[in-house]
Amino acid sequence: MQYLEFKIDSPLYYDMTGKFEAPSKNWMHSDEYPLKNYELIIPTKDTLYLNFAKRNHTISVGSYLILPPWPAPMNRRIGFRPSACSFYWLHFENDHEILQKEIPDSMLDDYKNSLAKNTLSIPNEGQLINVDKIVILMKQLQDAVKEQYPPSILNYFTTTILCELHFQMNPVRENSVSQKKSQKQIYYDIIDFVKQNINQPLKVSDIAFHFNYNESYLSHFFTSVADIPLKQLILNLKVDAANILLVDTNKTINEIAAELAFSSAQHFVKVYKRKTGLTPTAYRNAFSQRLLYHK
Repeated sequence: MQYLEFKIDSPLYYDMTGKFEAPSKNWMHSDEYPLKNYELIIPTKDTLYLNFAKRNHTISVGSYLILPPWPAPMNRRIGFRPSACSFYWLHFENDHEILQKEIPDSMLDDYKNSLAKNTLSIPNEGQLINVDKIVILMKQLQDAVKEQYPPSILNYFTTTILCELHFQMNPVRENSVSQKKSQKQIYYDIIDFVKQNINQPLKVSDIAFHFNYNESYLSHFFTSVADIPLKQLILNLKVDAANILLVDTNKTINEIAAELAFSSAQHFVKVYKRKTGLTPTAYRNAFSQRLLYHK
């Protein structure tokens, strides 16, 4: 993976920033203006499709991209697919060298542990843990520009954005015991949230929004901790709730499907049978027989 590495003994230099909104779904980035310094791109709607330095980049909401100022003609940004996207952008420079490093995955931990405290190291592209924090900082910078803050202040705003990006991509590591505790707590918090909202048409994006996480990050985190995708957990808990309703109430299959926010009774039956091997009616009948003949 490619990383940008630079020191922050002094702040980065702000150049310009803004928010772009595509005028139509047929918009594509043109190569009219060659890139002369570094550019950070944060999409907030749809997906930006950008070719740079002979490589296609697909930048979706929740991700970011940093483009370096390669020599011409490699410094042209050309759209390769239309999109009605929106994104924040920030151009910046540094008063000393910004290193471009290729770090193999096998050496990543050693590389990160060797970084000096005054050094930022950021992948050229990746998934953000909390995109809202970056967007808020970008808005604050743009407000400072409108209010005509002095250049030195704009430089510090810019540096803060890159620092936040660095720490999202390189979170401070807890010791192994406290890390396991915090991961377990987040896991149980998610379980509780799903149970409390089991009657809602829950999506992974809803849970990510509630806990203020990026959707892709939360999905990866949950799978790594629980060995099951979060989407599957939601369905499993809905099936558990359905079992109680099937046994303890006389509600119809249609009523149970509606109560658990399935799109239709047919969808409920399909999910239930895939999870249990039985139809809801077969489960209800089998359970009733067990109660009838129980001694």
